[in-house]
Amino acid sequence: MTALIISCAIVGGVGILIILVSVLFFTHSVRLKKKCSAQTMGTVIDYRCSRHTAESSIAPIAEFQVDGQTYTAYRHYKGVVSSKKITSAGEGDAGFYISDSDWFHKYSSGSFAYFSIMAKEKWPIGMEIPVVYNPEKPKQAYVEKVVSVSNMVGIILVSVGAGLTVLAGLIFLIG
Repeated sequence: MTALIISCAIVGGVGILIILVSVLFFTHSVRLKKKCSAQTMGTVIDYRCSRHTAESSIAPIAEFQVDGQTYTAYRHYKGVVSSKKITSAGEGDAGFYISDSDWFHKYSSGSFAYFSIMAKEKWPIGMEIPVVYNPEKPKQAYVEKVVSVSNMVGIILVSVGAGLTVLAGLIFLIG
């Protein structure tokens, strides 16, 4: 075997391996939604602040009970989208909003203190809010619905794996 064939086989093999790993990310989201099949109402008790420079966001923390035990959960997002001005139907000039696809949209120039004020208006302390949870493991819970970024990671991995596999094939054919 030549070095070219060995190199193509290795790159192509890595591409196929990455594609196979991506399947785990796709199935994770499906399994998570299936496991978190129970729903109850929780009470907003606080806010979870994420203060990374580009990824700052805020989410309600809800307390809920299952079989006499008290648990907490918070609202998850797929990610943070920053823009100079937010315009969303019904949101006016709010400092942030959550899209139907579970992205946290915010003003790029908005201060975190402003997010806190807006969160207290959107989710006042004591407000009842839906919580979905895994009945076998209630610590695995989400405010409003299960949100998983694993599909996006899966898409990226499939793309990288397919790209490596196609690249290996092309180099083999050309070489």
